[in-house]
Amino acid sequence: SSGINAESQSGRYLTSEEKSFILQWTEDGKTQAEVAKLLRRNKATISRFLKRYKATGTLAASPKPGRPRFFTARDDRSISRAYKFNRTASTRSLNGILESNDGLGMSHMTVWRHMKEMGAKKRVLKKAVVIRKPNVIKRLRWVKARSRWTVELDWKCYIFSDECSVQLGRKNSQVVLWRTDEEKDRPHLHPSHHQKIVCSMFWGCVSYNGVGPSSLYGVP
Repeated sequence: SSGINAESQSGRYLTSEEKSFILQWTEDGKTQAEVAKLLRRNKATISRFLKRYKATGTLAASPKPGRPRFFTARDDRSISRAYKFNRTASTRSLNGILESNDGLGMSHMTVWRHMKEMGAKKRVLKKAVVIRKPNVIKRLRWVKARSRWTVELDWKCYIFSDECSVQLGRKNSQVVLWRTDEEKDRPHLHPSHHQKIVCSMFWGCVSYNGVGPSSLYGVP
């Protein structure tokens, strides 16, 4: 295991750890294509780094084009703290919070760019699937008891059914919040419950042979 994050690193500068792996794997005889696949990087990125390393003999990155950053790492931490305490706030609102709390005068687009660099994006709030502990134990026991079942002798003999409620005449509300990809499964970023008004119910089933009939009932 290389210890590299499994998620794609496209669009980000090579880290010191990645540079060390590139040199190590290249010395071990791996091709640039193989190294790029292991790091989930573009092959051209690996090639450019190796050419620069041969020319300079150092792992230091080359000077970046454009205007240097005006804000410091401390300012980045302030932005990170602001959005984590105000997940659903707009960039304009975050701009006002940063100005009043930390004295940071920046445009809302600057806030957005900094948050993008940190990996924070606007995401639709995931719906929490609440399963009580007794039901978790029952489901696990049910799965383990059927772990050796086969399709021909067992599963073909069963029908699975389910029902769902649908709200009619009411717009579904979505909550959008700031989070990074690594934070998507954190419980405190999920809604605790949703109040629903049942207007109609659908029932359906499925088996090995295909989808069964569906039924609509409970329409007021």
